[in-house]
Order: sequence, then structure tokens, then C-alpha cells
Amino acid sequence: MRPGFTLNLVALGAVLLTALPTSAVAAKADGSADMIGWTDGQGVGARVSVESKSATRGASRRSGKTPSGPQCTYSPLPQNLLELAESAAAVGYVDPKGNFEGAWYRKECIEDGLSTLTVDWRKAPTPRQPVDLAGVALRALNYVPIPEPAIGMNPAAERVQLVNVPIVLWIDPGGWTPVGTSASAGASTVSVQAVPLRITWDMGNGDSVVCGPGLPYSGQSSIDAPGTCSYTYRQPSGSQPGGVFTVTATAEWRASWTSTSGAGGDLGTVRRVASRILRVSELQAINTVPAD
Repeated sequence: MRPGFTLNLVALGAVLLTALPTSAVAAKADGSADMIGWTDGQGVGARVSVESKSATRGASRRSGKTPSGPQCTYSPLPQNLLELAESAAAVGYVDPKGNFEGAWYRKECIEDGLSTLTVDWRKAPTPRQPVDLAGVALRALNYVPIPEPAIGMNPAAERVQLVNVPIVLWIDPGGWTPVGTSASAGASTVSVQAVPLRITWDMGNGDSVVCGPGLPYSGQSSIDAPGTCSYTYRQPSGSQPGGVFTVTATAEWRASWTSTSGAGGDLGTVRRVASRILRVSELQAINTVPAD
């Protein structure tokens, strides 16, 4: 050992005990290791697996007692102590650096109630990549049970419609409520919700109607009641391909996401489509003049 180096080792121990952050990784007595998270103090975290070592140089044991194995903890060595650790390894006071990429760590082991403090060259933990919560939310959106619009009409779509007679349009109310799902992503839970906005009715003749879900029609309903959606054809469908109009209802849903970490955002508009075939005819009226 070089002259004067003992004082440096004492200084190393004193600084390690008082100036370093709390331990980050715990190795068990049976040689296994806990997966414990640690942070570098700047918001960057990782999880590491630790290989425990049996005895270390300078370890103290009580005579006459059977050791249960050291309980060791590790934390990164600060920059200002790296040179001192290199010197300690060079004179054999601590294990030398391994022939692998790594870093110096503060190592404190407790065995039989006694504590031993030294440094150790270890593989640096791989930083955990930040979870793309927005990407998780976008994928989870595919699992949200957004239904196709269940079309209702009066007169019913199976009947022949008449020009100049209003058709009441609506969507089954059971399919017009917010829906959602959730997904786990690391330590966060992402929740996705879709809320219905509007229905755009393409009537198959170039006209369109934008409504809410509409109101199911009954014999006591008024076509002018608030929330009622309707359309009146002015021309029959006879000139169309197949002699029919294809009516398409496009439901628009606004999707968004939140998370337990506080992040969230908008996922845009989701559309669901359904259609019906309508045959529209013109009712001919015949006027007769009574004979004189």
C-alpha cells in the first residue's frame, strides 16, 4: 500500500457514508436479487438485476457465529470520488475493474449486524425507455366497443316511401352513450373514452342531413318535436340504379385519453357507418269531374 494512502481510504469511507444517495438495489442473502427501481436524480430511472457476491475484502465477521450471508446495497459513485476508487483498486484494496463496460458503485454490506463499506465495479443498469403513453392510447382505441349506428326509420325502410312525405330518422339510443377501455403501460394506466357527437345522413340523392341521435317515432310523436330528425324526398328513386336510394348514416365519435400519470390528449374523430335501401315512389292522384 502506498504511503499516505490509508488516510485516503479513511476519507473515502467517511465520504461514502455521509455524501452518497440512499441505496438503490438490494441483493438477497440467498444470492438472488430484487428488481428495484432507481433514479439518477434527474427523472431518469431504471431497473437492475444484481448479482450478489459472498465475502468482500475488509468484511468484518463476529467469531463463533455462522454467517447468514451479506445483505448488500449499491448506489452509483459520485464523480468526485471516481479517482479515489481507481486508486483503491490499483493497490488491491478493492476488487479491480472488470473487463466489461461498467461503473463504480458504492457497496455497503451488512452481515451479522456489522456493516462493511467499499466500492465495486459493476455493469451499469440499462435505462428504462420512457413509455409512449399516447401510442398505447392509440392502440387501445382499437379495442373500444364503438358500435355501428343502428338505424331506425318511420315509415320503416322496408316500406315504399312517398315523395313529399317526411321520413323520421333516428339511431338506437342504446348505441349512443360514451364507451371506453383501459390499458396498463408500465406504472401507468391509460384510459380511452369515445363520446358520440353527431350523425350525418347521406340520403343517396346528393342531399345530406346532420342530426343528433334523433328521436324514435311513435304514433303520438310530433315530427316538429325538439331533437327529431327527418328528411323529405321530392323526387322518386325510379331513375336511380336498381330503382332505389342508398341511405348512409355516418356516426362521428370524439376519442380522447387520460392516464394515472397525468398525461392525456385527443385521439381525433372515429366514424362508424351503416346503410339502408329505400324505394321512393310518387303517389298519383286522379281527379274526376262529376257529369252534369
